[in-house]
Amino acid sequence: MNERTVFEIADKKERIFAAHGWQCQYPGCGKRARFLAHRIAQSKANIRKYGAHVIHHSANLVPVCEDPRHNDAMNIGNRPLEAARLCEWIEKHIETEERR
Repeated sequence: MNERTVFEIADKKERIFAAHGWQCQYPGCGKRARFLAHRIAQSKANIRKYGAHVIHHSANLVPVCEDPRHNDAMNIGNRPLEAARLCEWIEKHIETEERR
């Protein structure tokens, strides 16, 4: 990974945390967020199915605290309709960005 990529990843993480006030997004938690949970899990199978552009999109990442149950709760992979809606939103959002 080159220096520019490392910087872009760190910048993206910072923006996601800041947008959520550095708080865990698990309902009722509010602790300081330390990790980003993937709503659609980052796995080889999901990257093949949805594409890396969807899996690593900021809309698929949610700040969570260190409690692994909060990370697990953010996963929508077992809810195919919700996952399909998120993928559709991300694809439309990417298309809009590309037209600008």
